[in-house]
Amino acid sequence: MRNQIPDLTYGVTKAYALKGHLLEPAILEGLAESKGLEDLIVRLRATVYGEAVTKVEIPYSAHGLELAFRGHLASIHRSLLRVAPTWEFLNAYYLHYIATNLKAVLKGKALGKSFESISSYIDLQAEELVGRRDVVVRALSAGSLEESVNLLSTTEFGDEVNGAAKAYRETGDARVFDLYLDGAFYKNLVAAFLRLQGRLGTSTEAEDMRLILSAEIDSYNVIATLRAKLWDLAPSATKSLLVRPFFAVSQRHLLRMLESDSIGDALRILEVTGYRRLLPEATGDSDSIAHLEDSFGLLVYSRAQKAFTWNAYGVGTTLALIKLKELEVKNLSTVAFGVEQNLGSTRILPKLVLLKR
Repeated sequence: MRNQIPDLTYGVTKAYALKGHLLEPAILEGLAESKGLEDLIVRLRATVYGEAVTKVEIPYSAHGLELAFRGHLASIHRSLLRVAPTWEFLNAYYLHYIATNLKAVLKGKALGKSFESISSYIDLQAEELVGRRDVVVRALSAGSLEESVNLLSTTEFGDEVNGAAKAYRETGDARVFDLYLDGAFYKNLVAAFLRLQGRLGTSTEAEDMRLILSAEIDSYNVIATLRAKLWDLAPSATKSLLVRPFFAVSQRHLLRMLESDSIGDALRILEVTGYRRLLPEATGDSDSIAHLEDSFGLLVYSRAQKAFTWNAYGVGTTLALIKLKELEVKNLSTVAFGVEQNLGSTRILPKLVLLKR
């Protein structure tokens, strides 16, 4: 995936140039005022998403637009891989797109959905850009969940896919595939970061990247622990999901959460960590976990935006740019869904996540 010699100056400059093309809140507001999906596509053609939306097939749908937005993000990521000095780390982060599609495939297989139904939820542009289309296609074409799992056993997702299949048989909840595939992704990502950090030594070059990554890993470990507890996943299986090294939420904190009597008690353990401000008000267990996950996400995106001022010419700007593009894609997908449902801008805009500039 590395086709050119990475250069720090060029990589950082490209990240700044791409940041300059992020959509302003006023543009998102205008998009939310679209009279329908066709009108939304017309408006999007005047933005950096113009080429991506021209490929959306008729009849238009919010999901079709979301796939186009994700394809655009993968293309941006691919372009950074050619020049960024953190190419190995960004290469590991690129697995996120493949993991997302595999989650859709495995959950679809588990729920007995047809090939056509599952296919409508995935887009293979990310895989095609790096020559890994066969990984998802083989899993998708398999005749059963068991066959898909066997086909994936030799990939970097093998151990986690097998673990997820076992957990699914025990719990009957297809959402366990999300936990296990995300775990495989983050374990691979952390390994790549530690190698990068080893090369950079004790310098502050990777500090902004560490701040973003640490919040992501803490978020994954906390949410995985809470959801595993909610779904009555075996403690041994939950422990195998955790990603090391631990950051602001230690292994001790996570084990105490796992052993607590309730989700509420588990959440209170976070009060002694740096994330106490993220804790939700008392609500139902599922809603509390979802709220906490959203709060972690906002923290990650806020740190990504600040990375451009913390260390303006550090290697972390490349990761920060990708995170900000991810947020933009989420906002655009929210707009597309709202327009499709005729919600109107007054109901769409409050659902967007807009960072302070």
